[in-house]
Amino acid sequence: MFRLVLTWMVMVLLLSCSGTTNRSSTEEDDFALDLDDDGDKVDDKGYFSDLQRSEAALGFETSFPLPFAVGKSIDRFEATPEQAKNPQASVISVLLGTCKFALKTGPVQVDRYILAGQWIKLNESLPAGVPVKLEPHMDLNLKMAAKLVVEIADADQATCRSLLSGRRVYIGRFHLNKSRVGLLAGPGYPRAVFSSRSMEPKGKRVFIRWQAGAAAPILIDDFDFPATSESGIFRSLMGEKGYYYLVFQAALRMDQVDQVMIKIPFTPDAKSRIPEKQNRSKPGRKKQDQ
Repeated sequence: MFRLVLTWMVMVLLLSCSGTTNRSSTEEDDFALDLDDDGDKVDDKGYFSDLQRSEAALGFETSFPLPFAVGKSIDRFEATPEQAKNPQASVISVLLGTCKFALKTGPVQVDRYILAGQWIKLNESLPAGVPVKLEPHMDLNLKMAAKLVVEIADADQATCRSLLSGRRVYIGRFHLNKSRVGLLAGPGYPRAVFSSRSMEPKGKRVFIRWQAGAAAPILIDDFDFPATSESGIFRSLMGEKGYYYLVFQAALRMDQVDQVMIKIPFTPDAKSRIPEKQNRSKPGRKKQDQ
């Protein structure tokens, strides 16, 4: 009896091993993603409506006024200097086909960087009104980024709507490399200047998008997020002490075009028309230039 049971167990084990060997030689476990799964299918109009609501809720907070304290220096200003408050908007007048509009800088955020073989951004954008503590003789490296907005005069609304409604049109690359930046020293403190800056980066790509039925167009980037424009990194070497306010004069420019009035040829075609619906698995799907 014991011999029969043992024989049966050996036969089961051999069959099991044989099945496993056959499977491994003919099949492989498939851990790949389902390439046919596009994720949630989102109505294009709803997607951009949600994007605008999110943008309005989160905002693009300015970093100005922005003070810097070197060592144990204290604020000797009687009040925040006017020139250290929110920078004035820089404006470019655009003629896109027959549509006239203004491309403007909005709130400006300031990012701080360190150089450690390459430029590394420190934390989030600097908040307004909070003094940045610096050690004596420390390098200060700053980059400015401005939100871009579009404005259309009432007299041009009808023309622009008929030309752009339902379309997404690439208008060019824009940067803040021509901007001016300085440090305003408090009474009795030594002067400080930005003596150099990093290589001027290429402008960021900007598209104008007018959703059919929307009251106005929006500006977006490659990833369908609100368009921004950036400067290079400005560098300054701090002294032994000092209390300063950052002063920034924005200068929005188009790549290779140092003008504040630009003309962009545009003839509407099917390629710039926004589809009624698009499949989106996530925000940030790149699109080709129009």
